[in-house]
Amino acid sequence: MFMRKSKVKVNQLWQLILGFVLINFSVFMPLFSANASVLSDTAASMSPGEWKLLDAPIPKGYFITESTTSQPPASQSLAQIDTGYWDPPSKRVYFIGAGHGMIPLFAQYDEATNSWLSGSLEGFGGHTHGYDHNALDIVNRKLFRAKYNSTRSFIYDLDTQAWSENFNPTLPKYLGIINAFEYFPEVNGLLLLDYRQEKVRMLKHGSTQWETILENTGINGYQSMMEYNPVHHIMYLGGGYNDGTGAYTLKNLFVLDKDFNLKEVASSPRGFVLSYSNDKGSTNTVDPVTGNLLIFANDGNLYEYHYDKNVWSTKPANYPPIMAEGRYPALASVSIRIDTYGVIMIIKTRGESLSEAWLYKHSPSEIVPPPTQPKNLSIKKVGL
Repeated sequence: MFMRKSKVKVNQLWQLILGFVLINFSVFMPLFSANASVLSDTAASMSPGEWKLLDAPIPKGYFITESTTSQPPASQSLAQIDTGYWDPPSKRVYFIGAGHGMIPLFAQYDEATNSWLSGSLEGFGGHTHGYDHNALDIVNRKLFRAKYNSTRSFIYDLDTQAWSENFNPTLPKYLGIINAFEYFPEVNGLLLLDYRQEKVRMLKHGSTQWETILENTGINGYQSMMEYNPVHHIMYLGGGYNDGTGAYTLKNLFVLDKDFNLKEVASSPRGFVLSYSNDKGSTNTVDPVTGNLLIFANDGNLYEYHYDKNVWSTKPANYPPIMAEGRYPALASVSIRIDTYGVIMIIKTRGESLSEAWLYKHSPSEIVPPPTQPKNLSIKKVGL
């Protein structure tokens, strides 16, 4: 008798627990479903090698900014820019770009509202092109922007949403017009690729002094690039060109680790230089799943550097219409690595009226889509 009563009570207890779980499941599931978004749903629906248009219409003229002089009167702000940044805590995309001699645009995409915003530039100085002058310190939540052809730089606090100037006289007075900047989380510092003096410099978080960490690098390409690999925790450096026409683009690629060991790896099958208006131009980024370097080139191909094998592969990029229909697909475009969802966002403008944001999924990922609320779920009240 004792065993039978105990068994009945145990069964009733499990029914009570199950009823409690199901009730709470039905209450909290809408909260989990609410975390889904147009961005996350689109990314979750994609297969490797697929492009999909992000259903977040960009307002007409959004990327058009006014001139700081009388000529030309206006221009689009994605001219000669390489990289934008995704901030997982705020779930926003950030980058600053400008046409030649134009007032800059602080572009932002907000996942929660699926909308495009223009951030405040109060306290920000400098203009002209994005180049590879944006960098995101994701650890300390700072967006860095270097001023064109200057020693001046500016930092945007993502939490306070305020700009401050980080003027540092220890930088050489003239570094050249275009240098690449990128934040390296493993060393908690901002790196500067100084192509004119063939050096790599670093600004540690909390410091106001740039220090030289590498000399005689052999990296001397004008408009060279620097991209962080979040999978293998290294930096890619290289590319660019070494004359004023862009005809002679560089194929050299280097890898830098957290101990500042610099190694030249397999050269690219083609030269690569950011978003330039010839067949050598490209927009360059890193696959958030494999960590491989991806070069979306103006010649219609996608070039991939396989870090683990130290080899390159080439395949057709199969660009979406807004890119494929133009003479130079990567011109006036910016790429953003969306680590959270394992995809790459490429924003492309064509003329003053058409701008689109496309997602590209390169590799299979283990991104699990948010669960959906169960249907036809009934709750049975139980008791002891």
